[in-house]
Amino acid sequence: MNPEKRRKFEKKVISIIINNYYDNKIKEYSKKASNKRQIANKERTETVVNTDYDNFTDIIKSLNGEREELLRYALNRTENCRHMETKTFCHNCKTPCYSKNMMEKITHIMKSEGKKMLLKHPLTAVEQAYYVMRSKRNGNVV
Repeated sequence: MNPEKRRKFEKKVISIIINNYYDNKIKEYSKKASNKRQIANKERTETVVNTDYDNFTDIIKSLNGEREELLRYALNRTENCRHMETKTFCHNCKTPCYSKNMMEKITHIMKSEGKKMLLKHPLTAVEQAYYVMRSKRNGNVV
């Protein structure tokens, strides 16, 4: 696979995983907020419903902002990678270009969403596994 195809495929995988992670976070918060609203409606307290809704929208805005920042950062790092000719994915690179803070976030997201990617995007997940195994077998790891 040529470097441009690798770069494009890596960007696709990163986008899928980061977007799935934040979509799941938003779903979790929306379930919690709707449960709080139901409880508050049973108790007939309007102030609790309004404050929960305001908190929920603030959380959603902050999560979407965090998603955009992380996605932009990861795609920028992939675009400017010096080792694209020899590596398959960032986790195979011996000289990672992510800052420590961003590396922790990305690692957490990849660990939690990587397994779920097989269910949501099976072809992409299998293709990624194929490229990783092929590069390890050929010794193309930087």
